[in-house]
Amino acid sequence: MVETDSGYRVFQDRIALLDGMQLRFLYDVGRCQIADTNSLFAYFESIEAFEQLIALDLVTLRPHRVPGPGEKKVIQWKGILFYAIQASVFRPEVTEKGIHLLQEVKKSDSFSACMEDMDQKIAEKLVYLRIEHD
Repeated sequence: MVETDSGYRVFQDRIALLDGMQLRFLYDVGRCQIADTNSLFAYFESIEAFEQLIALDLVTLRPHRVPGPGEKKVIQWKGILFYAIQASVFRPEVTEKGIHLLQEVKKSDSFSACMEDMDQKIAEKLVYLRIEHD
């Protein structure tokens, strides 16, 4: 794990895997601090960064509640049909590969600084969104 001009990055086998916010998200999911996918945009500007975590097999997505009456739209994910449209139906979970990566990255000297930096960025974004909404 290294600090670059554009933020923190996690490197494994000389391939860039994660940026700091993806790591913060992975860490928070691992600590069960993210109840559902409604909070994705507090971490990410777009859905692609989250999809990358799934593509790298670091996070998986599971339905964790029965969709309500207003959520009756059939969608398919990984060959499984769900009646759902609301993000709150789905909960992200860290995979074994993700848990292993987190364990390795936590040994880095810059891990705590990265987590604090990403926390500050999330807080700033949430404050900005609240001001913009009001």
